[in-house]
Amino acid sequence: MRRSVGILASLVLCACQTSWQKYPMSLYEALKEETPQAISAHHALLADLYDKALARGANPKAGIAAEYAYYSWMLGKRALAKQALEVERSSYPESAKFCQLLERYAEGIRPIADPSSAEGGEQ
Repeated sequence: MRRSVGILASLVLCACQTSWQKYPMSLYEALKEETPQAISAHHALLADLYDKALARGANPKAGIAAEYAYYSWMLGKRALAKQALEVERSSYPESAKFCQLLERYAEGIRPIADPSSAEGGEQ
């Protein structure tokens, strides 16, 4: 009986992880695998962090909007990427140089197929 309760408690705790708690493993998988599925999953997690911050009227944590922009470019979502970089730039003016470098780098990114959308193209 105790063992069943312990296993159930562990499952509940795992299910209650926040996006921030999932972030390190998500980033690790995206960098390790570099598959459309891993990249799309990490992009979705970043979207959650980014959107929740904006919905609260707060700035996303430093670097999150820039990372979201990068993964958006990888999925061919250029308009979304540019918008996220603008949020990063306006939220953290000291990141302007980095954002400029990221934009230059992004010109050479060849988008991968996004498994979560049929098109995976411009958005």
